[in-house]
Amino acid sequence: MAVIFLKENKAIVLIAFLLLALLNNAFAANPEVSVTKPSAGTYAKSSDTIEIVFNVKDTDVDGNSGRWLGVELYYSTTQKGFENFIGDYNLSDSSKEYCSDTNFLDNTSCSINWTLPAIADGNYYIDLNVYDTKNSDTNVAADSNKNSSQTFYVDNTKPTISFIYPDWACDSILCTDNQRIAFDVNDAASGIDIATIVISIQGESSKYFNANQHCIKFDSNYRCDYNELAIVKNEASYSIDLDVKDKVGNSATRLSKTVKYLDTNAPVAVAGIAYEKGSASITVSWTANRENDLNGYRIYYTTRTCDFNKSNANYAGFTKNTSFTLTDLNSDKNYYIRVSAVDYSGNESELSQGCMPVQPNPAQAPSAPTLTSSTHSNDSWSNKKDVTIIWQAVSGAQGYSCTWGTAGTDPDNIIDSNESYCTSRSLQQSNLSDGIYYLKVRACASNNNCSGISTFIVKIDTIKPSTPSNLNATLESNGDIKLTWSASSDANSGIKEYRIYRETSSGFTPSESNRKTTVTGTEWTDTDTEAGKTYYYKVIAVDNAGNESDAASVSRTTEEISVTIDVPAYAKKGTITVRVRSSVTLTNAYVYIKKAHDTAWLKIRGPITSSDFSADVSIESGDDGLAKIKVTADNLSSEVQKGFEIDTKPTEITWINPKPGESIKGKYLLKIKTDKPQTKIEKVTFYYNNNKIADVTQASEQNIYWVANWDTTALSPGTYSLKAVVLDKAGNEANAIISIAVESAIEANKEASERKLSEANSKKGQAIALLNGINSYGLSFSEGARKLYEEASQAMQDASNYHSQGNYEKALSKANEAIAKFDELASKYSFSEKESNVKDVNADEVSKLLAEQGYPQEYISRAINSTQNASAKKIVKVISVHDYNTENYYVKVLLNFKLNASNAHVIEFVPKKLAKSAAEISSANSFEVLQEDPVLLFRLENLTGETTLEYSIKQPFSKGQYEELKKEGAFAPTEFAIVEVIEMPATFGLPYINYLIIAIFAIVIIALLLFVYFNYAKTGMPKFGVGLKKEEPERRGPGRWAYKGK
Repeated sequence: MAVIFLKENKAIVLIAFLLLALLNNAFAANPEVSVTKPSAGTYAKSSDTIEIVFNVKDTDVDGNSGRWLGVELYYSTTQKGFENFIGDYNLSDSSKEYCSDTNFLDNTSCSINWTLPAIADGNYYIDLNVYDTKNSDTNVAADSNKNSSQTFYVDNTKPTISFIYPDWACDSILCTDNQRIAFDVNDAASGIDIATIVISIQGESSKYFNANQHCIKFDSNYRCDYNELAIVKNEASYSIDLDVKDKVGNSATRLSKTVKYLDTNAPVAVAGIAYEKGSASITVSWTANRENDLNGYRIYYTTRTCDFNKSNANYAGFTKNTSFTLTDLNSDKNYYIRVSAVDYSGNESELSQGCMPVQPNPAQAPSAPTLTSSTHSNDSWSNKKDVTIIWQAVSGAQGYSCTWGTAGTDPDNIIDSNESYCTSRSLQQSNLSDGIYYLKVRACASNNNCSGISTFIVKIDTIKPSTPSNLNATLESNGDIKLTWSASSDANSGIKEYRIYRETSSGFTPSESNRKTTVTGTEWTDTDTEAGKTYYYKVIAVDNAGNESDAASVSRTTEEISVTIDVPAYAKKGTITVRVRSSVTLTNAYVYIKKAHDTAWLKIRGPITSSDFSADVSIESGDDGLAKIKVTADNLSSEVQKGFEIDTKPTEITWINPKPGESIKGKYLLKIKTDKPQTKIEKVTFYYNNNKIADVTQASEQNIYWVANWDTTALSPGTYSLKAVVLDKAGNEANAIISIAVESAIEANKEASERKLSEANSKKGQAIALLNGINSYGLSFSEGARKLYEEASQAMQDASNYHSQGNYEKALSKANEAIAKFDELASKYSFSEKESNVKDVNADEVSKLLAEQGYPQEYISRAINSTQNASAKKIVKVISVHDYNTENYYVKVLLNFKLNASNAHVIEFVPKKLAKSAAEISSANSFEVLQEDPVLLFRLENLTGETTLEYSIKQPFSKGQYEELKKEGAFAPTEFAIVEVIEMPATFGLPYINYLIIAIFAIVIIALLLFVYFNYAKTGMPKFGVGLKKEEPERRGPGRWAYKGK
């Protein structure tokens, strides 16, 4: 801007200010705003929090210019009514996190949560006034824009519930003679949430109601109708509670009713009666009734006639099943049986029809009862004086005949109804004296047809045996301890066994944890002993009733035994000697061996009684592996073992360096490989022509490679014999001999370095081919790959220099280094073309895009004509680059057309999915960025024939980004425009209104110049002062380039 201070002619000043104001307004940028939430169909209630989401764009606010963006929120009953103020929010305040970022040059998503106040039901809009500021002064607004959301509805009204059935009253409450319940739930706004319809009967949620099955929707309301099977008892009152919510959570006022169930309807008579005769029994069955409130069935019978009623019949019982068995019947009589149905209200049907006489089969003799006791075992001695014996009821038994006592008398065949233990099937006796008792029982049918006799014998003995005497402990020669004693006596049940207890401390109490064994004789040998320990024993006699005598005690100490087995750590084929030495004489000692392939121990000597003895072991081919020697003896508490390794195979030797017939020179590293690890090898010796080179006792790597340095510098060129001799730890010796040639070190290094330099040069050529391939896509090596290439090239140059100087050894080393680095580059860096998508440009689509940008129709017409004649096509290529462990995807775009023209414009509309701004684009051709960044303008001159413009997206995409963009179709070519320009417009790309403004500006300037000239040209210029304040012109806005890119 320029501020002009003029002492005279105020008209000129006024015109200048008006002109500047006009230009300033022409280039101002208003914010853009669109609202996405709340969306149409949104419902809410007061106190709910709703999310206001909107997208905003303002090219004047980039987060760094000092200008900031704000929004005023209102809610209104009309769109853009701005009636009720919600708040004023600073969207540029990053600490509030209203927006995804504070750079509003592109569309930015913002979100503000608002809690609804108490407002009336109805439709509302959210109104937004988005504004930016001229500078950091928050009180000065520059540009603004207004917009509104779609309508949303506030619903604070509760749903309503209306009861439909039952609908008649009695005794001041509702009454019903069936189980039907019907009601309506209504909500005119957000609608009923069917999942919230709940019916409670007697305070518990109904298990018979299902809203999805029993409710029918009408608009946003429901009518529900079903049978409540929990209502079953006559004259009973049932509380019914109905609850429901609408879709925004408003709860209806609970509707509660009390319903009285009046049920005087009896079930229908039972039908389908059938009979089945059994032994002294009849089973009657029938067809199930279908009443909802059916409770069960009652069974009646007589032995007189079928014509009877409930009052003069015998009641047999009640069941919920559809069959019933009458038992204990007299087989000499006819039985007449009828059934009635009963509901929960106590209403009883008429007796079933179709009665007929049924005579049961004669009663068979029942099976004998099974007598059991929780206190005693049958016919076994016990020291318990209280006895309980029971038996289960026997099928078909009318009663039982029983006897109890020491005499053992058999019961007769008459049911015993006098003894209570016999009728209750449970005998209980207390504090019985020592002796033998008998319980005998028969099971009898109603006709006294009885079973065989079941007998339970109880034997009681409560007197303990005498204590074992003369207890003695003897230490055996093998370390065992032998116990002997005199037998105990018992006058009643007799001695059953002796229990032996052992501990390693005196004064212990015998228990199951320290009981060692149980024997029936009067001696026992303890073989589970250890040398040098004292053992304490107690022996208790036990009679057949379980009575225990007092304990007899004794102790004994054993001697320490030490055993040593001498055997070589490694053994080869042949015979080895195993020597066994013991601190005491071993009794009945045995020596065993178990080789790797054996599944069982093999005895090699024994039995022998000695403290020092030997055994020979034969080792054969194939016995290789871990072997064990084992020694046992009667007086050893545990066996003694020792392991050793059998190795009968000579070591297999493979020459690694040099190979047979190879030529070597200078200092050389000899290397062999053995099939055995270092742990099994004693040493390796290298020889040449039987002259020792070195002894090696340590493997160099992996425990199987052995190396030695050999300096051939002093040797004359010629053929030599190399021998490697391997001695393993078992004593096996093996050797491997090869013939090699020793050359002059200088000539050999020269030839090798020349060969490696040639190989390195070939590798470099491959790397250059890789580089050229990358460059063809406008790409270059990454920093890591470039550094590796430079290091390889330098190593190759060094090798060439050393070779020229005659230093062939260093030349060879550097050539190998170069080859290794070129190989590493080839293995870690590669590229491939993943996609190449081609599209012919559509002139009609180009026309639409230019019109959306505000270009004049004349310019659009030229663009359509040029684009159609140019056979324009766009090619989008995606290149995958593997760089070490990273895979990136680069995008290159080619604009191809045929045009003969002096001047032309190419307008490229870059998809924002690929580049958000032109700063992310690279091209060898200069381009300008138009209003909608990144829309690119290429100005071209002197075009003849086919032309291809290329540009690339600078930032590569990851594999995940590439796959996501591919799904979205981001790599599909879009349109671009070609315009043949007859005369290059100075303000290219501006909308028509801006052309008009610039024309007016030019006319005014010319008028001012003429005015000054004609007023002051002849008289001379008057004295006046002119002061200018220069500012950098605004480079952003409609029709102006923000920057130029290349």
